Amino acid sequence: MRNFMYWFSQNSGPEKGALINKKGELVLVNFRSHQDRAKVAGMWDDFLGALYLAPATGKWAGEGPHAVNPSWTVWVPSEFDTPEEARDAFLKKLGEAKQEEEAILADPALHLERELKSHDWFSAYSDSPGVSGAGDHHWDLIQELRKKVPEETYLALVKKHQPVPHPSSGAYEPDDDSDEYDENGYAIIK
Repeated sequence: MRNFMYWFSQNSGPEKGALINKKGELVLVNFRSHQDRAKVAGMWDDFLGALYLAPATGKWAGEGPHAVNPSWTVWVPSEFDTPEEARDAFLKKLGEAKQEEEAILADPALHLERELKSHDWFSAYSDSPGVSGAGDHHWDLIQELRKKVPEETYLALVKKHQPVPHPSSGAYEPDDDSDEYDENGYAIIK
């Protein structure tokens, strides 16, 4: 939705668009119109997604935040002749994404694997407290999920997704006996 808010604020981007409200209704807008900007101001939280008529193709496309995780985007390509077709495709994709998310959340091993895949393994090295704090928070979630799966499942998933296994992760298996580590458990490069 950031693109659409930017287009409204900068009076740029595609001219024709539509917003999909929580009832599935379309609100047609002109992204370059001050009147339309005023019409939808303060209503962004009431919309599921936004569509636009791509000038290059003359087809409708759209995007919006994921139903369960708003930091993800549900997107439909510019291949629809009408905003109604694009809306229907968007709502279908949104429903599929929600079902997929519910299935992942219902299976602790799948949920753990997804979180390990997306974990910023190097956040602790960041100078930004926000980045390192987010990494710590995410690791706490991973540790909560760890309690819901057998330990061997956890170790196998960490070994699969951790870019460089650290001895303290419990998933590290040295290739031979020649590996040496400092007092913090990091490999000594010779």
